[in-house]
Amino acid sequence: MISILAKKKRKSTPSWDLHKRWAEKLGINGRVSEDVDRAIDEEGADVRGERLIEKLSEMGLLKEEVREETFRAVALHNIMDCLRDLIWELGRNPYA
Repeated sequence: MISILAKKKRKSTPSWDLHKRWAEKLGINGRVSEDVDRAIDEEGADVRGERLIEKLSEMGLLKEEVREETFRAVALHNIMDCLRDLIWELGRNPYA
């Protein structure tokens, strides 16, 4: 029963407020972090690979002056999604 629940719940994304708090703690530009979260989660399923690169480029997030912040924000987003999935697999609610 827990694994079925975990598989259903895994589709939800971590709260962007949580992403924002961690971005602030890690010194990642808040606006860049919010834009990255929106780009990745916008289509319902996480956008990855070439499509993500296209979206980030269209949003101006791959310009030299923000590229490093963008990569840091993408890494943070992906790490948080992986942690959420791991917590669900352990049969716990990552949002509790």
